[in-house]
Amino acid sequence: MNEMDYTQEYEITCPYCGNKNTDSWEVGKDVNEGDLGEQECQSCGKIFTASRNMTITYTSYHAPCLNGEKEHDWRQIIGVPKEHFKNRFRCYICGKEELRTINQDNKI
Repeated sequence: MNEMDYTQEYEITCPYCGNKNTDSWEVGKDVNEGDLGEQECQSCGKIFTASRNMTITYTSYHAPCLNGEKEHDWRQIIGVPKEHFKNRFRCYICGKEELRTINQDNKI
């Protein structure tokens, strides 16, 4: 019997008939990496096991305000409930958040 290699596929693929589950992203929404377990092929009806593999990537950004090269760009955070976001500000350069007060001239 010829066995196909269905590792690192973008969709859950039946190892018996090769059918691809185009809704793979919906399978096991609340499970951890590697924990999908038993699957039934909607094409041939055979049961097989599958696991989810995830890749983590990182992105880096310049943050001159954290290095004393530029001032923070503080902007008030708006959200619901309003009480949670009162006096909360985020720097739109580095993402740092702080509780800050506004004076009567609407200046931080």
